[in-house]
Amino acid sequence: MNSIGISVTSACNLKCLHCFQNNDRNRREELPIQKLTEVINFVKEKGYKSIIFSGGEFFMHPDAQDILKCALDKTDAEITIQNNGTKIDTTHFVNSFGKYNNRLILSFSIDGLQKDHDKRRGKNTFDKIIYNNSLLQKSGFRTNAIITIDSHNYLYLADLIDFVADTFTSLALSCIGNIGAACENEQYLGLADEGLKETLRFVYTNPPSKQTNSNRCNIFPGNLSIKYDGTVYPCGFARDMDVFPMGNIMINNIQDVIKKFCDSPDGQEIIRFENKKLIQECAQCEKISICTQGCRIRAKKAFNNLMKPDPFACFIYKNEYNEKSASDIFWGNV
Repeated sequence: MNSIGISVTSACNLKCLHCFQNNDRNRREELPIQKLTEVINFVKEKGYKSIIFSGGEFFMHPDAQDILKCALDKTDAEITIQNNGTKIDTTHFVNSFGKYNNRLILSFSIDGLQKDHDKRRGKNTFDKIIYNNSLLQKSGFRTNAIITIDSHNYLYLADLIDFVADTFTSLALSCIGNIGAACENEQYLGLADEGLKETLRFVYTNPPSKQTNSNRCNIFPGNLSIKYDGTVYPCGFARDMDVFPMGNIMINNIQDVIKKFCDSPDGQEIIRFENKKLIQECAQCEKISICTQGCRIRAKKAFNNLMKPDPFACFIYKNEYNEKSASDIFWGNV
């Protein structure tokens, strides 16, 4: 297994205009450190190469520091902390974890230059991220920025990418899913904007880094993801979309959850994909070498069939689904 994502808490201090978890934000669900320790022991046993911690807001978990220390001490995994950049006590973090800077990546969201970012996430959030990022990099930590593209920032996306590339160690680009708070703020975010569609097509067909040669998306058994209520999923996207729930670590230990899932119809569907490798329609498509069959979870949500083409990949590479907004297709709402 390669990677495990763990969303430790639903709590968050921000009210982002596009948050897909906005209904959970105030419910304060979180995984107890005892359960997280069990999961980390499992990660050690299985030799996972990567752990991705997130929320809500990771640093709002009351035991965030202890969770991180446990993962660093017990495993050899590279650890990414996805956070909003406003709750981290940077000085304390550097003093506590500076010796692990070669294994830690801090990942922040940047939704535009200052005005647009603060409109999306809250006043002064942009300046806090830039300040904390600077302190972390001076202490040898790698930092990543995720740009979620909307109808505002796509207008100056090249300049935004240049700024992020100069400011952070790495960057990633993504599309807003039309779900949660984004539905309520669709007009401001411009999710149906035609220019946004074409920008996303350009971005995904000209990625900032090389495509992998894999013809299979990276779901279970290569990956797992756990939600703050304890539900286990075959990847982070499945967790966010609530597709293929495998079981719950608050009820059974993670080994039993995996075993039971593998024996289930859903588990067998994923295992058959692992064995079959190629989807029939995709195998016949001239774009397969750059598309690499897209996302299986999105296909499952859209068509209730893991072995169908990913509609977002078809939208990007084959110019299909033009009657829908890119954000609907991205979230599997076709």
